[in-house]
Amino acid sequence: KGDPAGLFNRKLGDINVKFFSAGSATINTLETHLNNLENKRGFKPDLIIVDYLTLMAPVKGLGIESNLYLKGKHLAEGLRSVGSSRNCPAVTAIQVSKDAWNASDITLDKVPESKAIAETSDVFATIIRTPEMKKNNKYILKFLKQRDGDFSIDKCQFDLNTKFLSIENDKILE
Repeated sequence: KGDPAGLFNRKLGDINVKFFSAGSATINTLETHLNNLENKRGFKPDLIIVDYLTLMAPVKGLGIESNLYLKGKHLAEGLRSVGSSRNCPAVTAIQVSKDAWNASDITLDKVPESKAIAETSDVFATIIRTPEMKKNNKYILKFLKQRDGDFSIDKCQFDLNTKFLSIENDKILE
């Protein structure tokens, strides 16, 4: 009855979107941006989303630009630190290898950019979508890694309502 948790009576939050050209932002750039938001506008994020971690640049002078493993480790650890220092989750995305596109299953070995990103993350998930699933607007979310949990449930299927950006008809897959 009603809304005991107060979920539907809460004010919608604020969102801040900042565009950085590919390869121009470092973890330090992100930190500076978040500090400016907090100091100038009083904005404290509840969630940090970085669209495409590997488009960020490593801090100059480390000599890791050409080593994908070290670059991925530096960026993943840096983003994790940014989220931790603000006591909020930091979420990012990376691409899977081309041979995993349209695959009915994806595993960690299909992450070509840097294994260090998966090793650093607390949770690593993939979205699976075959051509048949596309026709039926179906998605599968599969957890590939979960640092502090079990994998008794590792997959769920759902529909995405693009009009309202809501997940519908979700079900656990065995």
